[in-house]
Amino acid sequence: MCYVLSVAMTGDAVPDLTLRQYAMTALVGLISWVVGAIIFFTAMNKGGMHRVAPVSNSIGIWTVLLSVVFLGEKFLPMFVPVIILLGIGVACMGPAPKNGAHNWRPAIPAALLVSILWAVGIIITKIAVAGVPYATFVFIKLTAAALALGAMYPFVGGKVTRKTFLICLLSATTLVFGDTLLMAGLDGLPASVWAPLFATTIPFGFVLSIIFLKENPLRRNWLGMIFIFAAAAICGYIAAAR
Repeated sequence: MCYVLSVAMTGDAVPDLTLRQYAMTALVGLISWVVGAIIFFTAMNKGGMHRVAPVSNSIGIWTVLLSVVFLGEKFLPMFVPVIILLGIGVACMGPAPKNGAHNWRPAIPAALLVSILWAVGIIITKIAVAGVPYATFVFIKLTAAALALGAMYPFVGGKVTRKTFLICLLSATTLVFGDTLLMAGLDGLPASVWAPLFATTIPFGFVLSIIFLKENPLRRNWLGMIFIFAAAAICGYIAAAR
């Protein structure tokens, strides 16, 4: 689908990119869709979606902070309370409960690592692959990730049922549409402006874990989600206002 859209946008059957652009686009795919995704799904499976998803989806905050370091965007004093709120929220998501499900202790540090990895992928996108048509970017990124995951599968194994396959297909199709729209939005905008929009996924993921996965968050987990969402929302307001 992305390949067809790429050809329609550029008219090139083979993307006309430099070797560096190919390499950096593939690197983003490996960071975000391989390393980040594996850590995310492992943490979510063992630590609970209601604990892991809000922390992982703090990606917008990390993107803004990394934009200051690597893109030369201005650091504002209001970012300090954002960092404090994020720290409180993350603390409320852990430590893991001693008994029952979702007690994998590394879950929250792993989720925090995922959010940073995804933010790094966005920064690389802004620095190294600016000007690459967004459909071409998504196509190359996904192809690199698919090849890497395919090479890993014989070592990981696992039975794939028809239900699992269909769910994964639906999830992948949804993510492709979302990622393509994301790259289209990124084109021409500072990373710090649109990245905090990821904040909308913080309450959605938390609530959906209760509705569909029947998870039972503790009171402090609710507070953690609220603090993380508040941090991301304030960060988004600051970025949009400057």
